[in-house]
Amino acid sequence: MRETVKQLLRNFVMIYGFTMLATLVFCTITGNDVSLGLDYFRAIIWFSLAADLTVLVYLPFGKVSAKGSWILAVLHTVVLSGVLLCLGYYIGMWNGVVGGILFWFMILIVDFLVRFFNYREDVADASAINKSIQKRRER
Repeated sequence: MRETVKQLLRNFVMIYGFTMLATLVFCTITGNDVSLGLDYFRAIIWFSLAADLTVLVYLPFGKVSAKGSWILAVLHTVVLSGVLLCLGYYIGMWNGVVGGILFWFMILIVDFLVRFFNYREDVADASAINKSIQKRRER
């Protein structure tokens, strides 16, 4: 449980940072004016929290096969897209079909970046564990 909370917090920080960056890119592409007031930061906190909580899709399944993990990844991306598109529309982050499509692409890019950085951290953790096991075997 402690590891899950730690992972959720780490994801939240990454999602928040990438969402801030994606907002600036999105507004640059669409030509929207960005006012970064307190309400904006509060909305991004709720937005990032909603994005982070979509990983709860993985909890009921525990260990899964490689194929099952791909299916869960697709399911998570669908749930994430649905939740964030609705929430983004509600808080005024996009409007219209073109805005929705651009916003969806931004969601996918941020999702990819979070997955990529989590993968890099997992590889580093696995490498450290393997080195530790190797040292124990050498003794």
